[in-house]
Amino acid sequence: MEKEVYLISKDNDLIKRIKEALEPDGYSVIIAGGQDISFLLPDGFNGLILIDSPILRDPEFTGDLFNNRFTIIISNREEKDLILEAMRKGAYGYLEKPIDTEELVVVVNKIIGTPDKDEISTLGRGGKLRRLLKDIKRLSVENIPVVISGEDGIDLEFYARALHKQGRRKGFFLSLNPSKGEKIRSMIGYLRDGSGNLDGSSIFLEDLYGFDPGVIRELSAVVQGEDIWLIAGAFHKDYDIDEERKKELLLNFDREITIPPLRERKEEIPVIIENLLRRMENQFRFGKKNLSSAARSYLLKYHWPGNDREIEDTIRKAYLLSEGEVIEKRDIFGNMSLCPLEEFLSLRLKGLLKENSNLYQTVIKEVEKALINLALQEAEGNQLRTSRILGINRNTLRTKIKEHGLDRLLTK
Repeated sequence: MEKEVYLISKDNDLIKRIKEALEPDGYSVIIAGGQDISFLLPDGFNGLILIDSPILRDPEFTGDLFNNRFTIIISNREEKDLILEAMRKGAYGYLEKPIDTEELVVVVNKIIGTPDKDEISTLGRGGKLRRLLKDIKRLSVENIPVVISGEDGIDLEFYARALHKQGRRKGFFLSLNPSKGEKIRSMIGYLRDGSGNLDGSSIFLEDLYGFDPGVIRELSAVVQGEDIWLIAGAFHKDYDIDEERKKELLLNFDREITIPPLRERKEEIPVIIENLLRRMENQFRFGKKNLSSAARSYLLKYHWPGNDREIEDTIRKAYLLSEGEVIEKRDIFGNMSLCPLEEFLSLRLKGLLKENSNLYQTVIKEVEKALINLALQEAEGNQLRTSRILGINRNTLRTKIKEHGLDRLLTK
C-alpha cells in the first residue's frame, strides 16, 4: 500500500521537487498549504510530516504537530534558532535548503520504510470486479458522489482507496468516522475557508448510516463545484434506523457500487493470498513463506463467509504460527473452524462410528443448535431477523428455539 507523507508548505517549487522525488517510489505526498492538518491525519497516524520553515513563523500555526513521532523541518542553515526551538517542541530533525532530493529519499525510506507492493493495482484483473471498476475513471473525474457497499467483513475502505487510485486522483484520501465529530467539523471549516489545496482529493465516510443527515448534507454542499470526490461506505445488513433517515442520507449520492462477496469472485483469491503473504513478510519480518499445494487448494475451495476480514485473519495466523518456509494445511486449519465440513466430520467423528450409536440424529441436532445459536446472536435475539437469516418461518424457529433451550438469547 502507499505510504503517506504530509507536506505543510506554500512554496510551489519546493512542493514540486518533493513530489517528483517521492511519488515515483510509491509515496503519496499530501499537500496541506499553510494550515493545521491534524484533522487530515488518520487515527493513530505515526508517519512523516514535513514542515517548510516559513510556516513556523506564521502566528496562526500552533505547532501541535510536533507531538507526532516524526516531524521534519525544512529550513535554511541560517535559521538555527528556529530549528532549535522546533526541536525543543518535539520535532524529529531537519533537512537543509536547497533540499537534496537524494538525501530526502534516503531519510524518508529510513523513517517510514519503502511502500509495499501496490495491492490495489493487482485486483480487478478479471470477472466481476473488473467489470465493476471499468467506469470508475469517469465517476472520479466528474466527482459523482458514490456509495460503496458490501457484506459484513468486506474492507470497504480498501475498495474506496481502489476507486480513488483507479480514478488517478492526485490528492489525499481522507477517511472519516461518524464518531469523529470534531474532525468532521474541521474538515467542513477547512473546505469553506478555501485556502487549502484539496484538488483531486477523496473523502470516504466509513459508515454512512452512522452519520447525522445534516452533517452529510452540509459536507455535500461544500464539496459541490470542487475537485473533491465524496465516497460513502454502507454494509448490507439491517440497521436500527428510521427508513426516512436512511433515504435522506442516500439523497446526497448519485450512484451505488456493490463489491461482490469473496465467494463470488474466486478468481481474485490467489492474488489476494499472495498480497497478504507479502504484507505479512514486510510487517513481521519472519522471512518469505509460501503455501503448500494442499493448503492452497483448501483456501481456494473455502467459501469465506467473513470475506476480506476472515481471509486476512487466516493468512496472518498461518504466517505467524507456521514453522519454516512452507505453510501447510494444518497451519491454516489449526482450530478446524475454517475446514470444509466433510474434512471436519472425517477428522472429528471417525472414532465415533459405531453400530447403534444413533450418530446421524446426534450430529444433526448439534449442528442445528449451533446454527440457530449463531443466527440469534447475529440478529441480537430478534426472531424475525433470525428467521430471515436462516430462511425458515417464525413458527418453525420458535419451536426449534424451545427444543434446544435457547430462549435466553431472545430479546424481550
